[in-house]
Amino acid sequence: MRGAFFSELPRRIAVLLPDTAVRTAVLYLDEIPIRREERDALIRWRLGQEQIFPLNSAKIVSQVFGGHGEGLERRYTVLAVAVQESILSQYESLCESVGLIPSEVGITSLRLFDLWKRMSRTAGWLRHDVLWITLADRSLTIMVFQRGQIVFYRCKLLGGDALEVLATADLQNRILDECRASLEVCQQQHPSVEIHDAVICGDGEMASLQAELQGQLQLAVQQFGWKSVEKLGWGAKGSQQGMAALAAIAGVS
Repeated sequence: MRGAFFSELPRRIAVLLPDTAVRTAVLYLDEIPIRREERDALIRWRLGQEQIFPLNSAKIVSQVFGGHGEGLERRYTVLAVAVQESILSQYESLCESVGLIPSEVGITSLRLFDLWKRMSRTAGWLRHDVLWITLADRSLTIMVFQRGQIVFYRCKLLGGDALEVLATADLQNRILDECRASLEVCQQQHPSVEIHDAVICGDGEMASLQAELQGQLQLAVQQFGWKSVEKLGWGAKGSQQGMAALAAIAGVS
């Protein structure tokens, strides 16, 4: 940040918003326009048709997942994100005040998943359906991916610190209940989804939560956090790193 402030030319930056600061929807499209302006207009129109949430004074950003199916059955999966301009302007003003130009807007959990996906490419994750759990920013985000395509998204505000949540039996049970309910809804909507693998993204000791997910939901669970990327050489010895630093790496990688 200091380097950007004293630079003669403003530097471009990606802004990652907390999951709870946006509204999201999973859409399925038969075609995706090549031009970004046309694609954004189509996604905004579809959101308006679905009437999932109000779009007045909202900026729409999206991530398109590769087409799946064959021939006439080929479809594209899109995670559409609506950000109120009043919220986005606060982040943009902060960036501009230190000489940075926001050039891209995203949400934290999706970028963290993308980072994990790149790091796990050799693990063959594309051949599996995955339950993703993010515990950050005092919230719980649950996403389900079917062979790389997002099919389900839910974000719940938990309150308190994520580490406190894991230390509280009642809130840990709440997380388990939310995961169980999300899987039930997802499988009702997508009967072909078969979840056997889960990833928890968060700080702190999660052995207890992992054990409950493995025992109650019969899932093979791994944790993705700062220690996962520290093994690759990021960070300095003794430095205090956590979800904020992990999200920063996800935003630039």
